[in-house]
Amino acid sequence: MALVLTSEAKWTGGPDGTSVTRLVVASVRLSGPGIWYWISGTLLVAGAALALNLENSPAGRALRALHDSEIAASLGGIDVAQQKLRAFVIAAVFASVAGSELALFEGFVTPDAAGFLRSIEFVAMVVLGGMGSILGSVLGAALLVTLPQMLAAFADYEQAVLGRVIMAVMIGLRRGIAPSLRAALGRSAP
Repeated sequence: MALVLTSEAKWTGGPDGTSVTRLVVASVRLSGPGIWYWISGTLLVAGAALALNLENSPAGRALRALHDSEIAASLGGIDVAQQKLRAFVIAAVFASVAGSELALFEGFVTPDAAGFLRSIEFVAMVVLGGMGSILGSVLGAALLVTLPQMLAAFADYEQAVLGRVIMAVMIGLRRGIAPSLRAALGRSAP
């Protein structure tokens, strides 16, 4: 994928990237961090609401069954290929909306935005927050975005401290932040 993004200069601008025209709604040019803060927040809430709605729907239960065991889901009458395609399309829609928002906000797109390390960062957000948890994914993303800024005081040791914090969370909360906290609160409740 990275090879396509960097070599197809006609479409992507090549390794230098390409500019994106600013979004204009009703003759108002949407620019500035304040406006995009509210747009991002609205998209986050809408995306989380849609994901929670999907999670509690028959399609969501089918996807959860597929996650647990493809064979058992197939024996239960779930069309495995159709559900995998559905999951792929849903993930692609979420990624498309997020990528479009990023491009419109920055006004410029480079292949670095779709690099391997960025993909690893996204996976780390989900794993830290808790696989299969919508709240966990949001918490993991918030942690990995804000933690480096809070650790800036450590200057040269920022990456080492960040790595140790992430390792401590992964060792101490093996299922992720949200599922582990949910389990701890569930045990402590009378």
